[in-house]
Amino acid sequence: MKIAILGAGDLGATIARKLAETDLLHEIVLFDDVVGVAQGKALDIMESGPIVRFDTHVSGSADMETLREATILVSANYFQQAGAGLDENRATAFFKALSGIAKKSCLVVAEDSGAHLAELAVLRGRYSPRAVIGSAPMAFAAAVRAGLAQALKASAGEISVPLLGRLPSPLIVPWAMVTACAVPVDRLLHVSATRKLSNRLLQGWRLGPCTLGYAAAALVCDMVLDRVSLRPVLAYLMGEYQQRNQFLVVPARVGGQGVIEIPELSLDPVDRAAFERARHG
Repeated sequence: MKIAILGAGDLGATIARKLAETDLLHEIVLFDDVVGVAQGKALDIMESGPIVRFDTHVSGSADMETLREATILVSANYFQQAGAGLDENRATAFFKALSGIAKKSCLVVAEDSGAHLAELAVLRGRYSPRAVIGSAPMAFAAAVRAGLAQALKASAGEISVPLLGRLPSPLIVPWAMVTACAVPVDRLLHVSATRKLSNRLLQGWRLGPCTLGYAAAALVCDMVLDRVSLRPVLAYLMGEYQQRNQFLVVPARVGGQGVIEIPELSLDPVDRAAFERARHG
C-alpha cells in the first residue's frame, strides 16, 4: 500500500518516520514544493531503516504524479501560510489537480487547525465527506490523558477521554464520561484540576509535531489494517447530534475507507449546551 504525506516540515517528517517504523506500508511519499527538503528527510528516514528494522520505501518529491495510486493522503501543514493560516487558493488548485490523479484516496488532516481544510476538500476536491478525517482530536485527547495521568499518578493507558467541539477551538470534555480504570475522574480529582485542563482546551491549546504526528500515524495504521476503532476525530456530521454538513470533533468509528459511524454520546444538558456553543465557535 502507498500513502503520501503533504508537507515535509517537522509534522510531515514525524508522520513519515513513525509510519515507516511500523513496516505496514510498501511506499511512503513525502511531498513538498521544496523538493530538496523532502528528498533529504526521506533519505534520512530510509537510512535509519536497518537500525529500526523496517523496509518501507520512503521518497521525497514535488511531482504530483508521485501521488498516483496513493490510497491515503495525509495533510501536514502543506497548505498553511506562515502566520496567515490556510491558503485557500493553493488548496483549491491542488485538489482540482489531484482529482484526476488520486481519485479514490482518503484524506487525513493532521494539523490542529484543519476544519476549514477538511471542508475545502469536500467542497472543492469532491472528496466523499466520510473519507475526510481530522486526527488532531486524538492528539488533544492524548494531551488531556497525559495531564490527568500526572495528576492521578496513574497510567495514561488507563484513562479514557471523549472530546467534542470544533477545531482549532473550542474543544470540550464531557467530564462525567471521563474515567480512570473505569472510575469517573470527577470522583478522583478536585474540580479545579479538571477546570484547568478545560480552560486550556477552550483557549486554544497548541500541540507539537510529535503529538500531532503520532496521532495521525495511529489513525493511518487503523485505516491501513482496516481495523475498526472508536476514536475522537474531526468528522463530517450528517444528522448526528442534530447537526448537518459540518465538520466537528466527535467520537467516531473509523475503518479502512474512513468514518463508518458516529455514535451519539448521551450528553447532559450542560454538556449539550457547551457543544452547541462550541459548534458556533
